Amino acid sequence: MNAFLSAIMLCLPGAPFLLLFLRRGFIRRASMFPRAFLIFVSAIAGYLSLVVLMALLLPNFLPWLIVFLAPPAFYLFYWRARSCFGTARGLPPGSLQLAPSAPWHDYLFYLKQAERFGPIFKMNNLIQPMICLQGIRRGNDFLKQHEKSTVTPPMPFNRHVPMGFVRYMAPDLHLEYRRRIKLIFSDRNFLDRAADLMGQSAQTHMATSGVNPVPALEDMTFATLADLFLGLSTNDPEFGRLRQLYREIDYRRSFLLTRSGTERRLEEIERIFLATVDTRSSYFREFLRRSKNDQQDRVLDRTLVRNFIYLLQTSCIDVSDLLLWILKYLCEDPRWMKNLQTHLSAAERSGFRHAQDLAHRVVLETLRLEQSEYLMRKALHDLHFEGFLIPKGWLVRIGVRESHRDRAIYEDPHVFNPDRFIANFQGTGQYSPFGFQQKSCVGKSLTLVMAERFVLALAREYRCMVVKDGPRELGAFHWRPSAKLRVQFLPYSASVPKG
Repeated sequence: MNAFLSAIMLCLPGAPFLLLFLRRGFIRRASMFPRAFLIFVSAIAGYLSLVVLMALLLPNFLPWLIVFLAPPAFYLFYWRARSCFGTARGLPPGSLQLAPSAPWHDYLFYLKQAERFGPIFKMNNLIQPMICLQGIRRGNDFLKQHEKSTVTPPMPFNRHVPMGFVRYMAPDLHLEYRRRIKLIFSDRNFLDRAADLMGQSAQTHMATSGVNPVPALEDMTFATLADLFLGLSTNDPEFGRLRQLYREIDYRRSFLLTRSGTERRLEEIERIFLATVDTRSSYFREFLRRSKNDQQDRVLDRTLVRNFIYLLQTSCIDVSDLLLWILKYLCEDPRWMKNLQTHLSAAERSGFRHAQDLAHRVVLETLRLEQSEYLMRKALHDLHFEGFLIPKGWLVRIGVRESHRDRAIYEDPHVFNPDRFIANFQGTGQYSPFGFQQKSCVGKSLTLVMAERFVLALAREYRCMVVKDGPRELGAFHWRPSAKLRVQFLPYSASVPKG
């Protein structure tokens, strides 16, 4: 009996880590880092197995093990978890509790922590210490002061890009790539093409959509972006294979992939990219055409191609998730869809302009509430900001969501209300869904055009209603509507001009 109780006491430190496995958001995020996840699981399983074996084979040693582990356990699980820990040496308030569970199931966790401890607080990101900064202005100030003293922690797919994915590149190379990519993504001809493609794709895919909207949204987004990035349409023979390859290299499911398997698929996608570059109008071809240094592009061939491969994938994931949130909000509050349809049905040309304006506001408001959550950096050495110490190696989380839901800035901040952007458009210090400083999203214009055209296409063709739903869930990157979400699409009978 004593051995059993001792074993229970020794297993208690593992409880916070075991509870994380009950959080699907944690599993989704951790599965993108298979090596770290395997080490994490192995460490927990190894420790618990050791305790069980000792309880069975060496029960008399368990009390001594408790005495040996008690001081570090007390330090890690109690002393460091106090909100005042480290404040004497300049750390901000906040708990360094190991493996906190709340961030994985409470989407307002960081806002609540800021209300409790102030706009700068500390916590653990699993076991890694992190400083959290609330507010876009504060985040901007931090990056202006410490941009060169921090790095963006890379995603695992970055290892497949020889000189790094664009947002993780060395500063000089990053600025050059970013400048050229942003110019192409903002090209008016491509934006007009994106609007037309999205409208056509929305009509095609939503017409065949079942009550689960996710597959249709992902397919329509991929079809639009594949045409823009490579010049491939859904009628091309290579399209089906390209779509399948992108499903297989999806880094949200990287736990199921081997590095060699991913490389084989990337090489096949490379061949499709290179086969279209001389014959199809595309982002990829335009990037090469505008290059000033052809020799440099030849040297960076694989870096260049791999960047475009993953730009297509990251864009597809982000845009389709945004469209899902837009659909959910329009279904939950049908007055906005009715207003859109009223404007589109108007005989006057101004009606279409009003519909465009409202679609734009719908997208802006959705971005305020969802998708735009945080920026992450890692300190390269000890930093000081607003009187607080940020130790070397600690993460710095800049909360964008918290500013977008700040009651001092927005009335009823948790309510979906596109009309708040009619006359009260906030500056970049208060509204910044696409990031800020030199790492802001290069696809801002493209995202807005695609999302706005989706809203208009949806309003022209359908009346939508939610028939099943559940609480929001933490996906691999962002909070998403429930996987249980089901939407019924009914034809909109009113005559709506195509505009």
